[in-house]
Amino acid sequence: MYNRIMAASDHLQGEQLRMFMRPREVMALVTESVDRPVGLSSTVSSTPGWTMEKVWEGKRKDLDDSHAGLEEDVEIHGVQKPITIVPPHKENPEGYTMGQGHHRVVAAEMAEDATGDEQYIPVQYDKDFNYGHYGDIIWPYGAKLT
Repeated sequence: MYNRIMAASDHLQGEQLRMFMRPREVMALVTESVDRPVGLSSTVSSTPGWTMEKVWEGKRKDLDDSHAGLEEDVEIHGVQKPITIVPPHKENPEGYTMGQGHHRVVAAEMAEDATGDEQYIPVQYDKDFNYGHYGDIIWPYGAKLT
């Protein structure tokens, strides 16, 4: 008789939250974002023509424009600071919302594409993320979502 050693991933349940995710896993998980286009106050999913893919496209463009060096830093050091994901809540009861870390996710995606190396992003889940009214960001942490 022997004891089979199981990987931690063998123990994950369907609804168990993951502490590390690859960039495309994050992108597939989140259905909303705290980021809004200028002048947009409604949710991404309720805005005609606006999708999470458009949010990600904008973040990719930002890497070229205002976050130069982030992709290279991620290629060398990986993502060091956790991203924040908000679990389902009253404003998005069916899905997860991307809180902080959009640029880190995109930089990790680009680093994977450039090097072929897997990038694992540390994830923190925060049901009390910094919303007052949905879409209004309060810093530091503000009203709780219920």
